[in-house]
Amino acid sequence: MRIESEIIYDRSETDKIIEGFKKKYGSLTALQQKASMKKCTSPELVDDYMVWKSLEKKGAVLTEIHIWKNAEMMNQLTTRRLELLEHILKYGNQSVMELSSVTKRNYKNVYDDLQALEKIGLISFRTSGRKKIPTARTSNIAIKFGE
Repeated sequence: MRIESEIIYDRSETDKIIEGFKKKYGSLTALQQKASMKKCTSPELVDDYMVWKSLEKKGAVLTEIHIWKNAEMMNQLTTRRLELLEHILKYGNQSVMELSSVTKRNYKNVYDDLQALEKIGLISFRTSGRKKIPTARTSNIAIKFGE
């Protein structure tokens, strides 16, 4: 069994990635020089260069595919958690309290399920005042049997 999820980074997230690269390498040109040296044995440099160069293009979108090759992931993707993810995708911008009310579920159970979804990278939280607003980071999960 193979489970794939696709995570699409928004512009603010990609800007943070670019800022991290600038702090780490200085400039795209400096990174290019490091990555193109004959003695470069770090695939991370080449990966970082390719990502940074791609993100510099206007309207660029960063998409990351996560692949799990064991059934252990199925323990994390319970029916209730998938229902929450689907609700977040469909309606968005609801706090944990609002989600628990609308789904008629206990606040703590909803919060725990959202924490589990965040841990595996399917949602992230943003803060709005005192509220934590879950945001879906994926809109596509595929389960494939066989290779």
